[in-house]
Amino acid sequence: MIFSGLFYHNERYADNRGHLRQCLENRKYAKLHGFTEEQVRRELEFLERFPPEKGHDRLVGHKVHGYLVKDFEWVSARKLYFIAKGGLEKIFTVDVGKVLRKACEDELRYEEVVEENAVIDMGDGTEVRGMRVKTSPYNGSAKNREIPNPFLDIFCDSSQYSKTGCFNYTFELKEDSITLAEPQEFRVETYVLIDGEKVFSETHIGKSMFAGNKLANEDVLRPSDFSYISFRKVMK
Repeated sequence: MIFSGLFYHNERYADNRGHLRQCLENRKYAKLHGFTEEQVRRELEFLERFPPEKGHDRLVGHKVHGYLVKDFEWVSARKLYFIAKGGLEKIFTVDVGKVLRKACEDELRYEEVVEENAVIDMGDGTEVRGMRVKTSPYNGSAKNREIPNPFLDIFCDSSQYSKTGCFNYTFELKEDSITLAEPQEFRVETYVLIDGEKVFSETHIGKSMFAGNKLANEDVLRPSDFSYISFRKVMK
């Protein structure tokens, strides 16, 4: 399963507050536009918290937890597969959105001193003396940039970050360490922060699925090779 996220700097929202207030005052008007009262109140509350008059920073990120399944037993799943059921021992936690935002910010602040005692002629009879510094903004090579991580395959498009302050990314869980002896389980929280305030969150649980095979002279399926990670949404 591929997850995707983004950071959007100085985002502005359409000012629909007048229209929404009219929907609250006139239920027929709201129904005509396909809105329920709950939808209208929720949207109006959002625009009051994050006024359209100013820009906002929006981060759609993911917090990933990986666990080793301990003292497990095999449970049949989907007829031809098995999952390991047991206690969980945490292996890692990675907040992908925050990691990538910090990486982008840190690299934008990178400066290289190219001349210690520079003298710059301003062309109007004056000179500026001091240190000449070269900055390193992102370029086109950052369009599909791989971010090293021992647990996730992360790719980030940060090619516009130096201009707009925005980036987007995708990631998948690495599966090479999942074995019969060490099955794993995962929790992936998808969240939305606006100006640092959480406005949305949902969680998916991923379980390692092992294909079932029959051994010679046996008519019983037993777990064999790891096949894939099955995700389901956690219902609130």
